[in-house]
Amino acid sequence: MKSLFVFVLALSGMFSLIPSALHGQDTPLGDLISNHPETIALTTAMKSADLLAGLNQENDLVLLAPSDKAFAGLPAGLVDALLLPENVGALRTLLRYHVVSAADDGSFDLSDRMGKGDSLGTAVSATNGRLYLIDHVMIPPGLNLKALMDNE
Repeated sequence: MKSLFVFVLALSGMFSLIPSALHGQDTPLGDLISNHPETIALTTAMKSADLLAGLNQENDLVLLAPSDKAFAGLPAGLVDALLLPENVGALRTLLRYHVVSAADDGSFDLSDRMGKGDSLGTAVSATNGRLYLIDHVMIPPGLNLKALMDNE
């Protein structure tokens, strides 16, 4: 019993070591992803598309945040192509597809974006919405990524 108590105390101490920005309650979405260790690629892309500041200003947002592993799973050269200045429009389209406005009751519809086998993990609350870390980059219908790759 004593070892269980020590284990619980150790766990509670570990949680206090997690930066408050990762908890999100007092942090807007843009700052939340900027400080999250698994969203470095997303932060870079948001900055390149000049969308990061908007994530701090808009309210009632749901951000489906692709992890760094998700970006690494894209075809070789695609991220580099998206980050080129001449492709900023395509990059903005791709990134905006990951941001959903929540209704007044906090609900949101992802039926047009998520596949049958996809699921959302635990939400991290931010001052202006919620963040869900996802394991893939969602591609909006009509965005021709092959053309971007061919033009690189």
